Order: sequence, then C-alpha cells, then structure tokens
Amino acid sequence: MGAWGPGIYQNDVAEDIKTEYIDLLHKGKTKEEASDEVIWNNEDYLYDEDDAIPMILALADTEWKYGKLIDHVKEKALFIINTGRGLKVWEENPKYLKKRKEVLQKLKEKLESPQPPEKQIKPVRLYKCEWKMKDAYAYKMESDLAKEKGLYGKYIIFIKVDEDTWYPGHIIPIVWVKLTNSDQLPTTEEELNKLEFVQISSDDYISLFSHLHLESHNKNRKNIESLKYSINKNYELPVYRTELISTSKRIIPKKLIYLGNFPNIIQPKYEFLLMDKISYYSMTWKNVEKDIIERYYFNNKEEKYINEISRRKRNEIKSFLEEKGYNFNRIEQ
Repeated sequence: MGAWGPGIYQNDVAEDIKTEYIDLLHKGKTKEEASDEVIWNNEDYLYDEDDAIPMILALADTEWKYGKLIDHVKEKALFIINTGRGLKVWEENPKYLKKRKEVLQKLKEKLESPQPPEKQIKPVRLYKCEWKMKDAYAYKMESDLAKEKGLYGKYIIFIKVDEDTWYPGHIIPIVWVKLTNSDQLPTTEEELNKLEFVQISSDDYISLFSHLHLESHNKNRKNIESLKYSINKNYELPVYRTELISTSKRIIPKKLIYLGNFPNIIQPKYEFLLMDKISYYSMTWKNVEKDIIERYYFNNKEEKYINEISRRKRNEIKSFLEEKGYNFNRIEQ
C-alpha cells in the first residue's frame, strides 16, 4: 500500500479504485455493474488488509458521492470503521492517528446519511480509427521546423501495422513512418519500399537484461539471453513503431492523402518490437510533424551522438555486448 497521509484518497489503491469506478460509469456501466466489476478486477486486494481497507472505503465513498452506494459495499465499509480495522499502521504517529479517526468518523456519518440524488453519467463515445492494416497515408510538411531542416514540401508517410487501445477505450493506429525524398508522392509499392524509415525510439540489451524479472520480459527470456534480437550500427535495438492518438475522426488532419493499401510492404531492417504496446511512443496529431522531424534527426541523423553522455552510453552498450559474446558481424556496416 502506498499511503502518504490519513485521508481516504491519500493512498495509491484508493485513488486507483475511484478512477476505475468512474471510468466504468462513463463506459455506460450501471451502478451495480461498475461496483461488481471494480471488486472483481481488484480481487487480489481483498487478501491483504492493507489494500482491502482503502479499496472498500474509497469505493463506498465514491459510490455515495454519485448517489449509487450499493448496500453490501456500505455494510463492509461501516464494519471496517466500527471495528477500527487498519488503525494500527497509524499508531506510530499520534497526530496522523487522530486525524485518521476523524476522517473515518466523517465517512461513517456520510454513509449513514441519505445519499445525494443519483448522478446521470454521460457515456464517453469511443472512436475506432477506420484505417486498415497496411493502409498508407501521406502528410505534407509545411512547418517552420520543416523549412529549417530542408524538409518543407516533402511528405511523412504513415503505414498502419497494428492498433492499440487508448484511454478510455478508443482504438488507435500503430504505424511505421517513412519520409519522401522530394515533394513527389510514391505511386507504387516498389517506390514506397525505397523510402527511408524513421526510427522512433530504441531499446538496448542492458535494459532488457535488467528487466528480466518482469513478467512481460520473462516470456522473452530465452530470446533475450540468447541475444536473438539484432542491433544496428549504433548497438541499439531500433524501434520504428509509434501510436497516433486518434480519439475522433475530427482531430485527424483533413490534409492526409490516402495512398492505398500495400500488403507486401517490407518491414524495417533490425526492427525491434517492444514487449508491450503501452511502451510505444505516442504522438498527437497537433504535434505530429514536429515529433516526426525531431525523431528523424535524433535517431536517423545521429545528432544524439554529438554529446559526450550519449557516446558513453553507446560505448557502455558495446562493452556489455562484448562481454556477452555478441557476434558483431551481424551488424550492417
């Protein structure tokens, strides 16, 4: 339990429970469904008193505020308060103990009083981007930054290769990004394949080995320990995918040009897929041109290796790989 004070919501678990419950209401759940789903989703908390107490108290308080308090949640919360459960953790700090008792007494009085009128929650309209897999769209660069970098009038090409869920349930595209060499758009798959990919971010073997204890990395332990993933000439595991935050059709730029669907597009060489989609860099449409240009010059143009800190990091990764016996002949020179 991460608590930083005696208040009902001065606790990580309580904050999470409140947020989850409200989110479920916005997704159109009834008060019974939202309450049951929160308890079901967080069942593990019930086996640890330090987590169960803030969970139940926060759920009861939030339900009451929305006029949706369920009887069995109210009963559990009052039982905790009336029996003094969880007060021991505050005994070392008399000031906090006194304040905690006051907080619980106020909550008890609230729960035993008539609820406010039930609030009607307007469901959030969830959007699913209509792009199909391997659809390609072009975005003309016309910003001052594009002028500064000599890219004005050229195009960013987005190619959808996957999708992800964005809070609170929108379906957004995950894309590869390419840049054109001129103000001419590619008209064939062959021309599209010749364009340069923009490296969005990177990972490295030092990071992968240090996170092997995480479940998502344990699934890939064999691949990591055998150094299966290919590195580029900068000793990185290059990441070429990014998420485009598309929560409505309205925010997607009207200037996008649909180029077609290209099922046989060749993937980036040495592409490394992150262990979970949530780790992919995400971009808003408002800043997409700036983000792409900066990523291009930071990764593709190697501007980051100008500073000494980046050089040291690069050498550190190389030394680590040498100790592991990595075959550097696999790297394209």
